[in-house]
Amino acid sequence: MAEKQPTRAIVWDLDGTLVDSATDLAAALNALLTENDLTSQPVSVVRNMIGAALNGRSSAASRRLDNRSMVGM
Repeated sequence: MAEKQPTRAIVWDLDGTLVDSATDLAAALNALLTENDLTSQPVSVVRNMIGAALNGRSSAASRRLDNRSMVGM
């Protein structure tokens, strides 16, 4: 029997390719926003942000938050 190899990598799928995680990501984001006295965002808005950084649109995703950017939080 071959010796078991250690795990060398873990892949995170945050863009919904393998699993629809938008609801969980929205809950986590909204907890952070609430802690920082920012307005919570609906899942539909968060869903549009998912993968934005991967597509070079992270600043666009940040601007979607009410009047304040996530940058510098």
